Formats: sequence, structure tokens, C-alpha cells
Amino acid sequence: NGRLLRENNQLHLELIKQAESYEAKHKELAAAAAKLQKENQDLRFLHSQQVVQSSKFEEEAARMRERLEEALQEHGVVLPSGHEVTWAGRKEHMQAHSPVPPAASYAPAAAPHDASTQILADAESQVAELRRKLDAAEIEISQATDRVTLLQSQLTSRDEEIARLSKRLVTDRDYKG
Repeated sequence: NGRLLRENNQLHLELIKQAESYEAKHKELAAAAAKLQKENQDLRFLHSQQVVQSSKFEEEAARMRERLEEALQEHGVVLPSGHEVTWAGRKEHMQAHSPVPPAASYAPAAAPHDASTQILADAESQVAELRRKLDAAEIEISQATDRVTLLQSQLTSRDEEIARLSKRLVTDRDYKG
């Protein structure tokens, strides 16, 4: 009887320790989940801002393209070789003052460095990085949720075992008494 009482007390002490450990881990996981949710919200907000900014850049590029086409239609272009190119509507008219030199004589044109293109590329890479972090955070939240579920099931099974041992102790007392 004394042995069962000691065993019951020991199990009760272990249960209390497990409950405290569970509460500490639960609070820690809840804080981590809240932090991840806040970070998730921040990333979503940043993503929406970057989408708006990129759409503004696209609209600006479209307006510039239209203005360039209008200017070319009105004025035409004089190429460095002296050729004049004018556009009337969609048709191209080219007046050559001299024969066209071979293409090999021209140096390859350097790709223009466009600041908006660089900003857009940076924004896209940042969005990709933020999406990667968001996916990692969601996986971490899922793992934390699974761990909490496991700990809750372990706690439930321990409670059931303690209840069973308590009933057995009462039954043994009644039997001996």
C-alpha cells in the first residue's frame, strides 16, 4: 500500500513536471507562432507594395513607349550613317543617301542600363526571397502545431494512466480494509 502511494506520488510529481514543461513549450511555441504570423503579415504587405510599385513601373514604361512612337512618327530619325528614317502611320520609309555599309563594320551596341529594370529585378528577387521565407515559416508553424498535438496526446495518456492507478489504489485499499 505504501509502495503504491509512493508510486502514485511519484507519477503525480512527474505529471506536474510534464505539465509545467508542456506549458513552457506551449508558451514558447505560441510566441514563435505569433512572431511568424507577424513576419508573414509584414512579408505580405511588402509583397503588395512591390506589386504596386512594379505595376507603376510597367505603366510608366508603356507611356514612354507610346511617347517614343509618337515622336518617331512625327519627326523621324537620322541614323549616324546619314540615313533618314521616318514613320508615317505603321509604314516605314527610308531614304538612303549612300549604300548601306556591311553589318560587320558596326560595333555591337551596348545594352542600355535602365534603372527601372534594375529596380524591378531587385524587387522580383526580394519577392522570391520573401516567398521562400514565408514558405519556411509556414513549415515551421506546421511542425510546431504537430509537436503541440503530440504533447497533448501524451499528456492525455498520462492522465488516464494516473486515473487508472488511482482507481487501483482505492480498490486495493478497499480490498485490504
